[in-house]
Amino acid sequence: MNIISYVVSVVKYSPVELDKFSNMFTRQNVDVKGTVENGYEKVKEVFENNFKNGEELSAQVCVYKKGEKVVDLWASSLSPSYSGDTVQTIWSSTKNLTALAMAMMVDKGLLAYSDLVAQHWPEFGQNGKQEITIADVLRHEGGLPFFSKQMDIEDSWPENISKNGVGSIIEEEEPSFPANNTRREYHAITRGFVLQEVFRRVEPTGRSIGQFLKEQVFEPLDVDVFIGMDENRQKEMNIADVEMLADKDVEDAARKAAREDVLKQLNKFRTYVGETEGKRPDHKEAWKNTGAGGMGWWNGVPARRAEIPSAGGLASARGLAAVANMMALGGKVGEKTFLKPNGWKEMHAHTTEGDTFGMKTFYTQGGVNHYQDGCQSMEDVPNLGEGGILQYGQLVPKGMYGWGGYGGSLFLWDP
Repeated sequence: MNIISYVVSVVKYSPVELDKFSNMFTRQNVDVKGTVENGYEKVKEVFENNFKNGEELSAQVCVYKKGEKVVDLWASSLSPSYSGDTVQTIWSSTKNLTALAMAMMVDKGLLAYSDLVAQHWPEFGQNGKQEITIADVLRHEGGLPFFSKQMDIEDSWPENISKNGVGSIIEEEEPSFPANNTRREYHAITRGFVLQEVFRRVEPTGRSIGQFLKEQVFEPLDVDVFIGMDENRQKEMNIADVEMLADKDVEDAARKAAREDVLKQLNKFRTYVGETEGKRPDHKEAWKNTGAGGMGWWNGVPARRAEIPSAGGLASARGLAAVANMMALGGKVGEKTFLKPNGWKEMHAHTTEGDTFGMKTFYTQGGVNHYQDGCQSMEDVPNLGEGGILQYGQLVPKGMYGWGGYGGSLFLWDP
């Protein structure tokens, strides 16, 4: 049983410190901290080499095997305060957490993956959405890859979720499916909001996804993982801000380091206009009043307070790895059962093939990807996705479950 959680964060600093980004792709000396068990020294070597080659700025990696932590490393070329306890936005790795919350509802008999969304949320069943199932939404086949109306971030603060501000927007939406004979189109932001509305309607005490996971999973496992973090906790935690670099910055650094491989991938990416972890160019910002948009908004107190169950999770690699460990062990850690065997089995069942970001994906009815297009050994040559772009799905070892996120986070388990 191998469990991997890998979190990469580009950390935001003052203008003087931002000059250090010009060292991307050039050799750097870093102090890799943490521990590896005997037999896993190679992981530390590879992790350290990523920094030496200028391919990381700040990162953590944590791995469990058969219930034991065997790798717990972190390093930063930018910040001495970055540690194994630092949390950062994990983007779409949050989707695994939301899938777990839904699986726990299925496990309790409160819903089934084959249920129509409208069975639990009647107001959803209008404007052509009547036949959409829970599994459709989890597989990114719900016809709601974006919302036509922008949201207010305050509506996703825990105290406001039950007021149905987001729910009322979703209720009025009409589904839109791709024109390529497939229903699958990545629901980057929207999937979690649809599931949130279903979840709070079936959860017996009306808890939100973030509240439920905090009390039923994160606190029992004693991990720093959050979907929605209150303002006081934000002041207490070591949170790494994120910064999106312009492709011109990447190009300049790659040219300086003579990295033709990076330049080739960058040129391919520039011509790609399909779905991404964020939004298509023709989509509006998901929220009102984001200013100029971009990463700065996500680093703000209002966004971190909000429950954004598809993208807004905050976590450390060791926190995610502890959750992944539980999943790899079949839903149980010690005497604590989070998912009974049938609930775990249902979450990982009924895989269907489709395309996401130009790569093959194999989503289960429970909303996690079963990686089947990756390498079986380190010697294998990875497949390439659409347009010759190497996607991370082709790098994840074949047979693992989970998903990853924008910025480099990976949240995977191998039962």
